[in-house]
Amino acid sequence: MAFYAALILSMIVTLVLIPPLMRYAGVIGAVDEPNSRKVHVKAIPRIGGIAMILGSLIPLIIWLPLQKEYISIATAVAIIFVFGLWDDRKDLSYKYKFLGQFLAAATVVYAGDIYIRYAPFMGDTQIPSYIACPFTILCLVAITNAMNLADGLDGLAGGTTLLSFGLVGVLCLTSGAPYILIVTMAVVGGVLGFLRFNSHPASIFMGDTGSQFLGLILGVELLLLTQQADIMLSKALPLLILGLPLVDTITVMGNRILSGKSPFSPDKNHLHHRLLKLGFSHYETVVILYLTQALFVVSAFFTAYSPDWIPASLFIGYSVTIVLMLSLLESRRYSFQERGVIRVYIKERVQFLSDWLQSKKLYIYLPGFIVFAMPVLSFYTVLSGNAIGADVAILCAAFALAFFARNHIDFNNDWFDRVITYTFCACLSYLGYYKLDVTDTGYIIEWAVICVAALLVFVAISTSNSKKFETSPYDILLILLAFLIPHFSQAATDIDHLPLDIVKFIVLLYVFEYLINSHIYQSSKTIRLSLGVSAAMIPAAFLI
Repeated sequence: MAFYAALILSMIVTLVLIPPLMRYAGVIGAVDEPNSRKVHVKAIPRIGGIAMILGSLIPLIIWLPLQKEYISIATAVAIIFVFGLWDDRKDLSYKYKFLGQFLAAATVVYAGDIYIRYAPFMGDTQIPSYIACPFTILCLVAITNAMNLADGLDGLAGGTTLLSFGLVGVLCLTSGAPYILIVTMAVVGGVLGFLRFNSHPASIFMGDTGSQFLGLILGVELLLLTQQADIMLSKALPLLILGLPLVDTITVMGNRILSGKSPFSPDKNHLHHRLLKLGFSHYETVVILYLTQALFVVSAFFTAYSPDWIPASLFIGYSVTIVLMLSLLESRRYSFQERGVIRVYIKERVQFLSDWLQSKKLYIYLPGFIVFAMPVLSFYTVLSGNAIGADVAILCAAFALAFFARNHIDFNNDWFDRVITYTFCACLSYLGYYKLDVTDTGYIIEWAVICVAALLVFVAISTSNSKKFETSPYDILLILLAFLIPHFSQAATDIDHLPLDIVKFIVLLYVFEYLINSHIYQSSKTIRLSLGVSAAMIPAAFLI
């Protein structure tokens, strides 16, 4: 279960690091100022990449072996970190960016011995290393830049890559590649933690540090997966997994060259810029691009072991369709008269549901239900038969003391409350990952509790007047992941109940985010007492 622990630890570390980093972003100079090429209109910290990298590296240091592949990857990430942070502070020219990217890619290729051995349409014929190594460096630099260029709207780069990493994780399971899976899950955890603060309207950006990190890691994982772990995978599969960022980069650079400009000259002709010009809102643009990337990823899943011409043809077909559709709409000067028309259309038709929920005031039952639900979840976790280690028992004992002490000490610190509640929820989800017959009574009761909690928190958020709880593309992304990953995982028997336990963790995160933001948690001793009792069950079970 190291890969699950890597995901949870990375997410928690990222969530914890972001608030203090935001506070000191101005001190280190990592602030994104608005200009004519950018969509945002106020200065925003771009330190998300720092938190993501640190959050992802800690699990890798703990669980990965000291092999040359992983040492070279860590070294390459460190190079990207240095050059990315430098760029976020000083806005480097593309020449210096390329220098950092080439150094990082060369480290992976020559120090880690990770390169393209088999190319699409060449069967089992290996490429000579003197050709393969330089070509691999160029590919990694291209992927890194594609992700860097795709980072143009709140939540866009993180969300599209999260879909790609999700499929890579499933393929790692089917291919029997546990260490690559740990890397994948660590990055997924970092991205999930980052997106909590980056969904529109974003309070932070990932900066070049984050976008280049995601591009490099995704490229390296695709190499490890298709060239080493499972050479039966289609060698053209990376085209579909990279999907939208690759289409965007090819389209933008092609247009610049055709216009007689440098392919590296900045402009506002990316896919997201063009959708915005057509009248789509920020929200709608990101959701459209998420759905488009999901199409690429689903196609990659179903063609993973197909002949190379199938994923390659699909990629070309999708790319041409995207370009032609946008060009047709632009040539006819089509534009939505009302920005956000899709969202307005949906909102008008579900307004009656919102009014009904508001009138029933179901949200008032959420705090009381959580008082009941947390001990129930802990109780069935203890009965699950999953071994509780001494480290987890000690950690949960510390949580119990913190919850009990919080009832007697006037300590109003939302950041501290989030850390202990989020981490305890992560422990429950981690311990709940076990093989159990879905017809078991305990399993049914546990998931009935989660479903009711999800319903109540949905009602609470949807009827809240606070802007903190407006729906965002992040919610759409979570729905996509919840829908896609369980279907993907049917081909990976070892994944067992992992997707459902991730859903459980996300539901609990939303619950306590609502309770803390609404100051219900701070004012309710009963909730904290319930959490203390729930946490105390874990070390008690360990001692017994």
